[in-house]
Amino acid sequence: MFLSNYLKTGVKRIIDTKRTVTAEKKTGETFLAEVSVREVRDDAGKPQYFLGYIREVTKDQPKPSSNPAR
Repeated sequence: MFLSNYLKTGVKRIIDTKRTVTAEKKTGETFLAEVSVREVRDDAGKPQYFLGYIREVTKDQPKPSSNPAR
């Protein structure tokens, strides 16, 4: 939907941005992932295709403190 709207209107809503989403592995386990979409253009400047990147960011999140502040 976002890509077809972009091709019709030229308004970028997800292209060249990063979003953090909850993703699911085949095992059913969920994890935090960063999703981004890039546009690849041909020599004439027309969109040729889109590349999607998914990166697990669960490990990048700060761990909760084991000693809560009092």
